[in-house]
Amino acid sequence: MLIKQIFCFLVVSLVTLVVNAQDIKVSEAIDISREVDYRLIEQYKDTLLMYRRTRTTYAVEAFDTSLTSVWKKELDFDRQIRPIMLVSTKKDFTIIYYYYQKGNAIVRARKFNSRANMISDAEVTVFSNRPTIRPYQVVLSDNKKYLNIYTVNFEGDMQLALYNIHTEDQVWKKNLALIEDNYYKEYQELLVNNKGETFLIFDKNNIRRKRENHHYLVYFINKSGQKQAYTIPFNDYLSYDVKFTYDELNNQLIAGGLYGENSYHAQGLFYARTRLKKPAILNVIPFEEEFMRSLTGEKRKKLEGVHNFVIQELILRRDGGVIVIGEQHFKYEYQSVNMFFPDDVQNQQADYLYENMFVASVHPNGEIHWKKTLFKSQSSENDNAKNSSFFSFKTKSNIRLLYNDKIRWGTGIYEYIITGKGDIERNNIRKDTKHGVLTEFMKGIQVNGNQFLGTSERGTKLKIVRITY
Repeated sequence: MLIKQIFCFLVVSLVTLVVNAQDIKVSEAIDISREVDYRLIEQYKDTLLMYRRTRTTYAVEAFDTSLTSVWKKELDFDRQIRPIMLVSTKKDFTIIYYYYQKGNAIVRARKFNSRANMISDAEVTVFSNRPTIRPYQVVLSDNKKYLNIYTVNFEGDMQLALYNIHTEDQVWKKNLALIEDNYYKEYQELLVNNKGETFLIFDKNNIRRKRENHHYLVYFINKSGQKQAYTIPFNDYLSYDVKFTYDELNNQLIAGGLYGENSYHAQGLFYARTRLKKPAILNVIPFEEEFMRSLTGEKRKKLEGVHNFVIQELILRRDGGVIVIGEQHFKYEYQSVNMFFPDDVQNQQADYLYENMFVASVHPNGEIHWKKTLFKSQSSENDNAKNSSFFSFKTKSNIRLLYNDKIRWGTGIYEYIITGKGDIERNNIRKDTKHGVLTEFMKGIQVNGNQFLGTSERGTKLKIVRITY
């Protein structure tokens, strides 16, 4: 009987080890001493592609399954171009770029196959008045078919264009004179769904003295370029932070955010969903004091709310609900002073602190399903927090939040495994420190249901990190 019990225990233990096993592979160091930008593109069968840019050249390098370089190809780009986005699919990848010509910004899309051979180079749009275009001004649909790009002039008026990456055609272009809307104070977000429909969202009257008229204004632009305005009321509450997403399965716009009575503290979550033509469903979910204290570690007697939290991600549920992930961010800026030569130019310094997270699952009716605190503490300085935060690795059964335990070389890599029922498990998936890596999880990519690829930069050397479940 005892032998049988021991045997059963060993079988269960072995199954558990197999289920939780991860294989971590780290490449040899890659010289990036001349690079000004790099990023992983996509894995095509057994070949991983990485985009590399110096001040004068553009190239794609390929790596095999052992993360060994197998070929490198220079891309024939003019030095004057300005890349703004790289869009990858399982068949090809496209570099969105622009250049100036006679005072205009000419935006183009150059498509390549998995061997980095150019397939096409098509015009996306032309913007007047020589604008500077930032990556956040290019928005992609989830199916990577449609791309919406916009610019804003000094007065706050917008130029927008919708482009079909698959057919390589401009769908429409619009100039919006925002007479009653203030882009610089009220602009919230721009989304484009898989049908090519655009949602331009403004946060109106989000100040204490106008809170009774607080609402979100949504300009809906259909695929033909026709615009219509809709309102999502949020009366009597102020939004502290919010993200919008489009639910393709249930054909609705969803918002998840933090609300409060002022701009300094958040008192809870809010959830909204709407099909625009019908009244929105909106619900606020107050945080209990115990939950707020677990998030912040605050011990003082009076707790007005939580602060410095941002909504990092919205993950849609199939029923129309949403999983909201928030994280606490601090940034402390200061200038160093030379005590012996006080007239010398002072160096700007910045400390970053990325603290605890919360994960909350919300039903389609706006009621809370569950919410949990996830503990972590990441501190760094003068690095733009590039190694902090987390990567959300999604599978059919759970979400894995991958992150660095500490922001230092050879740190452990941890994960929080979150199920749909709200069960949480924390694992150390990399305990050894022999590789000396510090993964940039926010720049990583998920290539399939069981593999993550990221990068680790130290000085002039880069390593590729692969985690396989």
